[in-house]
Amino acid sequence: MTAVTLAQRQLARRLRVARERAKKTQGDAAVGLDCDESKIYRIETCRSQAKVADVRSLATLYALDRRQTDDLERLARGAKVRGWTEPYLDLVPSTLSMLGDLETSAVGIDAYCTEVLHGLLQTPAYAAHIIGLTELPPEQKRSLLDFRLARQRSVFGRSDFPHLRFVVHAAALRAQPGPPELMQEQIRDLRSLAADGKAEISVWSEELGVHPWMSGAFSIHVFEAELGEGEAPVVFTENLAEGRYLETEPELTKFRLAFDRIHARAIPIREFA
Repeated sequence: MTAVTLAQRQLARRLRVARERAKKTQGDAAVGLDCDESKIYRIETCRSQAKVADVRSLATLYALDRRQTDDLERLARGAKVRGWTEPYLDLVPSTLSMLGDLETSAVGIDAYCTEVLHGLLQTPAYAAHIIGLTELPPEQKRSLLDFRLARQRSVFGRSDFPHLRFVVHAAALRAQPGPPELMQEQIRDLRSLAADGKAEISVWSEELGVHPWMSGAFSIHVFEAELGEGEAPVVFTENLAEGRYLETEPELTKFRLAFDRIHARAIPIREFA
C-alpha cells in the first residue's frame, strides 16, 4: 500500500464518523454508491482514496450540510497531495513518511524514549551513529539520516511549532553510542532545547526503578480542532519489525494514562547528573 497522506487519513475518519452518526452501516453506504461494501471498508481504513464524486454522494446519504460537504471535498482533493515528505517516499518506509506528516501537523507531541532518543531530539552526530548501527545499505542509511534531520527542520522550523514534551529513560542518556564526546554533545543539546523553551524534556532516573508501562517507546500526536470537530490523536509505536499507528479510544486512553504517570514522576533534564 502506498504511503497515506494526512488528508487521506482525516477524510477516512470523518467519513466513518459521519456514517456512524447517520446510523448507517457500511452496507447502506455501499448501496448509496452502488458499489461493493468492500469499497467503503477500503475508504474508511485508508486502503484506497475516495473520489470527490464518491464523497459528495456519501455526504448526501449522511445528510451533511453544505459546509461539511465542502470540507470533505477539500480533503478528498488534497488526499493525493504530499508535503515535504514526498521526495522521501521511495527512500524510507511508508510508516516513517506518515510520521513526518503527523509531526508537521501536530499542535502537541508527547513522547517516551527508552534506549534511543526520539528522532526530533537527536543531534546529527548521534543520529548518524544510531542509523549506522543498522544493517542497511549505505545509500539507505544516508536517506534515513537526511529524513530524520528534515523531520526536525519541519517541526522546529515552524513559527508555531508544537508543544513538545519528552520523557527520556536514563538508560538512553547513560549509553555511549560512540566516543564519549558524542553523548556529551547530545546531552548539552537536550539541555539547550529545554532551556530555550523549545521542548520540555524530563528523565526517568534509575532511582525510580521500573514502572508498569515499560512496553517500549511511543509518541502521542495531538491535532487542533478542524472542520467543526477535533481531529483524533494518533499514537505511534515502533519496534524492530514494524511501526504502528493506533487511533482507537481504548488505545489512546491507555497510552495517555501511561505518559501522564511517567511524566508526573520524571525529573527535569537540568537536574540529571
